[in-house]
Amino acid sequence: MRQTPLAAARSWALVRLTDIAVYVVSGLSLLLTVDQVRIVWIDHNSSGISLPAWSCYTISAAAWIFYGWVHKDRIIVIMNVLWVVMYVLIVVGAIIY
Repeated sequence: MRQTPLAAARSWALVRLTDIAVYVVSGLSLLLTVDQVRIVWIDHNSSGISLPAWSCYTISAAAWIFYGWVHKDRIIVIMNVLWVVMYVLIVVGAIIY
C-alpha cells in the first residue's frame, strides 16, 4: 500500500524531528561529560572512576564510529569521535591520578 503525500510528509517530519532531538541530547550529554574530564584533569581526582566501565564506553564509541563509517553517517562518526576523545581523557586521567 502506498502512502499518501501527506502521510509521507508527516513521516519525514517525524524522522527529522527525531534526528534533531537525538543530536541535541547527544551534544548535551557530551557537555556534561566535560565536567568529569575537568574533575579528573584539573582537580586531579579520579576517585569514583570505574576504569573498566569508561574503557568499555571507549570501545563502544569506537564501534559506533565504525558503524557510522560503514553507513556513511557523518553525524554518528563526528559525535562518537568526540565521545572517544572524552572517554580517553577520562581513562588516561584515571590511570595517571
